[in-house]
Amino acid sequence: MIGALLATVLVMTHTTADTTVRLGTVERDLTGDGVPETLSLTGRGQTADSLEVTFTITSSGRTSLREEMAHDTRRRF
Repeated sequence: MIGALLATVLVMTHTTADTTVRLGTVERDLTGDGVPETLSLTGRGQTADSLEVTFTITSSGRTSLREEMAHDTRRRF
């Protein structure tokens, strides 16, 4: 599911400066406590092929994990 959303964003030709795109969000009970955690993948950038991607896990309104992925563009390839 997240792969399909990411592919859709990468096909877009241009986004305005400082645009934030929610690439995917799911809720799963990762800890077995009956309260689902929210996993989200967010992209931010000036163009769709140079988004800075952040992966976040939130539990009960508090951020448990926030991982920013190295900025890279597909233009280099």
